Amino acid sequence: MNDEDMYTWPSPLGVSETVDLIVATLAHVGAKVFAVIDQQAEARAVGLDMQALTLILFGNPRAGTPLMQADPTCAFDLPLKLLVHAHDDGRARVQMLRAETFVSRYDVPANAAGVFTGAAALLESALLKAPRAP
Repeated sequence: MNDEDMYTWPSPLGVSETVDLIVATLAHVGAKVFAVIDQQAEARAVGLDMQALTLILFGNPRAGTPLMQADPTCAFDLPLKLLVHAHDDGRARVQMLRAETFVSRYDVPANAAGVFTGAAALLESALLKAPRAP
């Protein structure tokens, strides 16, 4: 996947604080958080080491179900996924699939992009308003 296929936002916070901020933001707007997977913890559990990396699966079944009804294979990219990982400066970077990439992959209506663009706007706003880490 190319960088242009992903939204990418810097976070002023570390990975765990960014994950907490995102989960709280999603809960505030009524989005469902299906899973929060701490990949670093999973690696450590089998004796491996990696930088902090967390995957958040979230969405709204009212928005996603019609898309999967139109093209069941789009379930590969639904629910929506956010990758929160450590950047070289110790702060987090947040990434999510771009709306245009999703629409180009599946036989879904063009307005399906709104599911992604709405989530992207919400997340970008939350990250911009986040308190700066000391």
